[in-house]
Amino acid sequence: MCLYDFWMGTQAINQDLLYRTPTIASQLDTEAKERAQQTLTKAFPNLAKLRNAAGHPNEINATPERAARNVIRAGDVSRFNFSGELDTTITLGGGIHDGHYTCVLKGKELSYEISEGSADTLDTIAADWARAFEPAARFTQQQK
Repeated sequence: MCLYDFWMGTQAINQDLLYRTPTIASQLDTEAKERAQQTLTKAFPNLAKLRNAAGHPNEINATPERAARNVIRAGDVSRFNFSGELDTTITLGGGIHDGHYTCVLKGKELSYEISEGSADTLDTIAADWARAFEPAARFTQQQK
């Protein structure tokens, strides 16, 4: 959930804030900002879908028809070893197994790693976002 909130914050900065502050926008380290965005997208490609599945399971599966969209063949789930009939369809509402948060949404397995490595990646992303605003911070200090 927090990862999603961080991502939404970056989207708000890009879509709603920067165009309203052209002077600050012109002072950004755009390479650091782009690097942060690319790293986030690459490391957590399905974070919005995963967050919605985790945060709204009752809405996603509110009717039998909706629930039927969120099943997967047991044999198609890579994070678990199912014994028995692998053609059986199952529902994964979301959970942590073997260091990954995994769920099924619209027939697709969605997952990302929860580990020290993924936390380090988030640190790198946050540092790049901070770095992106350093030139703007120096500029505003010089204007005082």
